[in-house]
Amino acid sequence: MLPQFPYPVDMTIALAEGRRVARKRETRRALHDAALRLFIERGFQETTVADIARAAGVAPRTFFGYFPTKEAALYGPLEDLIELLESRLSANAVPPDALDTFREWVAEDVLSSGELEPFGSAAFRELATNSDGVAAYGLQYKDRVATALAQGLRAQWGYSAQDSMPEAAAGAVVTGLTSSMPVGTHLSGIDCTPPSSTELLANVDRALAFARAGIAAVRP
Repeated sequence: MLPQFPYPVDMTIALAEGRRVARKRETRRALHDAALRLFIERGFQETTVADIARAAGVAPRTFFGYFPTKEAALYGPLEDLIELLESRLSANAVPPDALDTFREWVAEDVLSSGELEPFGSAAFRELATNSDGVAAYGLQYKDRVATALAQGLRAQWGYSAQDSMPEAAAGAVVTGLTSSMPVGTHLSGIDCTPPSSTELLANVDRALAFARAGIAAVRP
């Protein structure tokens, strides 16, 4: 007689896969949390991959199954958020309104998740100030957001590869976001107190209005 399963085989496989994905997500988050805590406590250079793995309860070789470098572990949540934006802007056969998609991403994913709150803390700013590698690694994400948004605008409006308007519009929008929420940077003489969600979204809305006006002004 065949063994009896509590669920159909397909559902059992799906449940097992769901548990595997959840465990991987938990391990990835544990590595990020450990990296952030140890970097702030000990310093970036003084913390090793082995230290991070030990604090997260995994073997050092497991670390590299999730992150290629210490910097990548530190910025893990930001990487996940930006991959989500890139996917949303490129996944549809019919290009979405790129600026609306960007705003939804900020409001529904970035702000609602609270994932970026640690990056606006005084402890993180001090960490970035004391480590050029941490600050430089953070700046790449600004470029990725701008590139994804520019590509979305280019697809939406049919701009040629030679037209720089998508990059100009995307640059204005991303500046509106990062100027009020600097990630991995130290701005001398500028108040880096993290804004409220309402204030940040208002800054983004002004930047989006500026970008829309610029696009409207130069389109035939």
